[in-house]
Amino acid sequence: MSILLGWLYSIGIASNDKLSSALKKNTVLYKISYLIPFFYVVLLTLFFFPTIQNAGVHQPPVWLMPLNLASMFGMFYGLYFTAKQFTALKNGCSVKFIDYSGPFFLFWFFPIGVWFIQPKINELLGDEA
Repeated sequence: MSILLGWLYSIGIASNDKLSSALKKNTVLYKISYLIPFFYVVLLTLFFFPTIQNAGVHQPPVWLMPLNLASMFGMFYGLYFTAKQFTALKNGCSVKFIDYSGPFFLFWFFPIGVWFIQPKINELLGDEA
């Protein structure tokens, strides 16, 4: 999970930095959107899973649902931002969902998509991502 988050984060930030000022987006929400899933996984690993194994609890606590939804939002926003900024850099203009839907799904299905999109990333961003 951390490899995926780091890979997407580096592509999104590098793409955004290379864009013209008219196409650049503020990255504060982007950075926060990746912190949420990261801390969610850490919380689950350190506190929730050991509690379930030791206590034999089969029902997740109520506080887990909002964290799960926030983590899902963060992941999808991160995928959206990365795909949109990468495609905008590739095309050199503002893009709509139909333009960046291909990279969006390739980023989403990471183990398969990396083989198709990484050569394009290397071509546009080189060692920056």
